[in-house]
Amino acid sequence: MLLPAALVLGLAALTSSLNLPFKPVERLLNDQTSGREYVWRDAVQGWQTSPLGGVGPYQGGPYLTYLFKDGCQLTPTLTRNGVACPENLSRWSSVWLIAHNAWLHWLLETGIVGTLGLVAVMGYALWRAALLGDALTIAVLYGFTAMNVVDVVIALPSQHFAELWWAAVGLSLLPRAVPEPAPASATAR
Repeated sequence: MLLPAALVLGLAALTSSLNLPFKPVERLLNDQTSGREYVWRDAVQGWQTSPLGGVGPYQGGPYLTYLFKDGCQLTPTLTRNGVACPENLSRWSSVWLIAHNAWLHWLLETGIVGTLGLVAVMGYALWRAALLGDALTIAVLYGFTAMNVVDVVIALPSQHFAELWWAAVGLSLLPRAVPEPAPASATAR
């Protein structure tokens, strides 16, 4: 489960020490997070209002003041092109505001209790997928886990294919026998 984090840290250290230009790592190391640090700060401050149980599912939007200040927007591109949010939709505008970090978002909306549940499900699914050795399931679970650092790609319903992550979690939890390692004599041939 710590392998993706170790790889990111190793890549960051390597690119920094050798002065290799690698844009994603440079952005993380140079504090260019496209305003995410403000959203993350808002999420932590919102979580502090209700640390144990959070503010409730889909109720975190108003606490994300950096995003909420603009009011209802369909997308920034539509807004720039003069397409306004319909009045009857504006009361739902905060429902889709996200903290751009899955763990901070779950902490805001579900508190310590819900976040510990999410971490337990994620950890067990990653561990189980690694035991089963299914490359596709491992790739989906670890890939989505890595993306959750800068976005919320596991919340449902989702425009980020969260359903795929939850299906992969389900596949990893199916009652299947864990493959036995091959005997040493069979691998020597």
